[in-house]
Amino acid sequence: MLAGLTGAKELALNSDEAKDLSKALVELQEVHGWTVPDPKQAALTNLLMLAAMVYGTRAFAIYMRLKSEKEAKPAQTKPAAFVNHGEFT
Repeated sequence: MLAGLTGAKELALNSDEAKDLSKALVELQEVHGWTVPDPKQAALTNLLMLAAMVYGTRAFAIYMRLKSEKEAKPAQTKPAAFVNHGEFT
């Protein structure tokens, strides 16, 4: 999950690590007596988290691409505006 959110491939878990992390989270839940929310709420939360992970990294990649494209373009300077102050008498 962190690998997806940050874009850092080094944070990706292999299947054994993911299983160990899941087991530790279940044990933590049991020790503290936390209850699982309504299955509908859990499913919606999972969907939102996954969508944020998938599309968040893509949105960040687009942002970085646009930023680098903007920096690569030469700065466009606007010509100085001509100001006519009229005739002085």
